[in-house]
Amino acid sequence: QSSQRLNRTNSRVIKMSVFNKTILITGSSDGIGKALALEFSKLGANIILLGRNSDKLDRVYDQLDQSHPSQKHLILEADLALLRMNLHKKY
Repeated sequence: QSSQRLNRTNSRVIKMSVFNKTILITGSSDGIGKALALEFSKLGANIILLGRNSDKLDRVYDQLDQSHPSQKHLILEADLALLRMNLHKKY
């Protein structure tokens, strides 16, 4: 049911399964990103947590649902703002 709430388009419900899909979520250490990571993990997705604060990412990782044997989650600690600054310097 929660997957249906996330996929409403023009009053029609698009049924889409995220089971066994891999989802990269930026800003996943807090707020909306964290909420999405937790919800998608409950639906059986493999979650890649991306954020700047390793302590917060570790805490979110520990909260992810891992009840499906095929689930694999990953933490990527990175600051994408730094990447953008470096791209501007090269070009």
